[in-house]
Amino acid sequence: MIIYVIAVIIGFIIYAFLSQSIKIEIINEISQTVNLVKNEGFKSINIIKNGLQNNTIVLIILSISSFTVITFFIISSVFFAKGVALAFYICILFNIFGPFKGILATVFVAIIPNLICIVAYVFLSNECHISSFELLSKVTQRVILKVFFKNILVSLTTVPFIILSVWLEQIFFRLLI
Repeated sequence: MIIYVIAVIIGFIIYAFLSQSIKIEIINEISQTVNLVKNEGFKSINIIKNGLQNNTIVLIILSISSFTVITFFIISSVFFAKGVALAFYICILFNIFGPFKGILATVFVAIIPNLICIVAYVFLSNECHISSFELLSKVTQRVILKVFFKNILVSLTTVPFIILSVWLEQIFFRLLI
């Protein structure tokens, strides 16, 4: 979790040092998505499906990482990338919505859904660490199967939180525009 907070701070710093042309390009790209949602709702673009697919990929990476020696590195990298992405997202929301709506968008569209998702990732990461240590201590077919089925169960436990996170983000986003 500390890595995530540090990554958010680093993300704000990186965003501050981006050239104006890159910032404008990023903001224009996100603004086009906002305009599509405004004009056509969620019919023309499948934002919820994309959010679920992206988070499912992260879920799979975290689950598979428990079978490797570099579990901590993989989990740290995922949290770092998520933190930097959140910082960029917050900056872009302020640029698109302005100060007042930017605060609302940051709280309801970025922070609340991401907190739910991060709690699921922290739970999954903790279980991945435990599984990794189990495998390192004693590698037998029984332990491998136990870790495999445990990871499936833990992953399935985190899926509802990820769905809730993506769903809330899109609902709050739709309410703001």
